[in-house]
Amino acid sequence: MKIAVDISQAMYEGTGVGRYTSYLVEGLVRYAPTHEYIFFFSALRGKLPKKIEQLIRPPHRLVKVPLPPTILEFLWNHVHILPIETFTGNIDLVITSDWTFPPTKAKTMTTIHDLVVYRYPETSHPRIVSTQKKRLSYVLKKCDCIIVDSRSTKEDCIEILSVPEKKIHVIYPPVEVKKPSKKMIDSVLDKYHIHKPYIFTSGKIEPRKNFDRLFKAFKEARIPQLLIVAGPKGWGTENLEKNPPISRDIQMLGYVSDEDLYALYAGADFLVFPSLYEGFGYPAVEAMALGCPVVGSSTSSLGEIIEGVGITFNPNDEKDITRALRQVSSDVVLRKQLSEKGIKKSKEFSLEKFGMSVKHLFDILLI
Repeated sequence: MKIAVDISQAMYEGTGVGRYTSYLVEGLVRYAPTHEYIFFFSALRGKLPKKIEQLIRPPHRLVKVPLPPTILEFLWNHVHILPIETFTGNIDLVITSDWTFPPTKAKTMTTIHDLVVYRYPETSHPRIVSTQKKRLSYVLKKCDCIIVDSRSTKEDCIEILSVPEKKIHVIYPPVEVKKPSKKMIDSVLDKYHIHKPYIFTSGKIEPRKNFDRLFKAFKEARIPQLLIVAGPKGWGTENLEKNPPISRDIQMLGYVSDEDLYALYAGADFLVFPSLYEGFGYPAVEAMALGCPVVGSSTSSLGEIIEGVGITFNPNDEKDITRALRQVSSDVVLRKQLSEKGIKKSKEFSLEKFGMSVKHLFDILLI
């Protein structure tokens, strides 16, 4: 069968959706190789990660659509013209991205990562809210199969969008990390002038990630560890820029490579993940896989993933965040227990399990 896959989001390295798209390509090529894939992306100047290009070999094809993503988003989400077959030729199935939904004669599959544009619209850029709602309007009318990253997102789809439950399939994204050596950890800490002990948090700097409350709770907690923050600047950071977390105990690194990210997880006393809402939450599982204890929000998918293997808090309550920080900061035995539980839990999120689960949906759709 010929299957077209929109992998445009793979260009956005360092984001959750970028990670997901890269894993999708690898999972399909490795665990569902009997189909012929046409992987396509739209860009004028953007490039895919080299790892992705290296995975795509005959009989599979890579097709670049020489249009800016904004143009394609308008054509597909707003006026809904220009069938995907214009670029791919005849296909049996198209897997759309989380940004557009193209016209097609083929069967359709998509992933809904989260419904933050409905749950917390004020924490997303207005353009993202508008684009997602336009896309989702076509998903509701035309999509044959919907993958979601968690039970939490499945429940949101049923409650908010009234999607029939039989259309929704929970497939947890895979997480793969490379365990750094002690020498690598020391080198990365030296590179960023970080002194132990420290706690770590990672994510794009934007309102949904809830860093404002974390910084206030951290200052109130008065724990011995530094707070290290890694992540690119997103939108809505004006307040943070006007009132930066002035403290010798808080260090903001900006974007870091995956290699450095893994070392920062591995060297930390624990990860704190205060996000208001997540469809999945890669940092939590990546930290677990590297033996880093996790302290995070009890809401959305994070509670689902962290419960039983980490310490949770109410992300809307600064006092509760402070309580959790103090609890884990001062208890070495607890951190060791959480580390062991997290390592075991992280093994549930394998690439093979992900790829085989998607393959199973193909078998159902393409009978």
